[in-house]
Amino acid sequence: MAVGEVFNTGPEPCSTYTCHEPNSVYALTCAFWTAGEGCEIVAGNQSSVYPGCCPTESCSDNLINVDEKEKYSL
Repeated sequence: MAVGEVFNTGPEPCSTYTCHEPNSVYALTCAFWTAGEGCEIVAGNQSSVYPGCCPTESCSDNLINVDEKEKYSL
């Protein structure tokens, strides 16, 4: 790879590689996390490359931000 060149892969592994300098490559992959209350982890697009193949978090529309809820509590 030439310096500055970027190569994305997916879905396995779902990563991106960037040539930083001769003989030096930086790699990034999808984050790992636990879904919050009222949310779920949704699989990434398995026909896409990074970052489209990474999972995302989907939350229900009826969630209220805790700070907003506290504004209206008695």
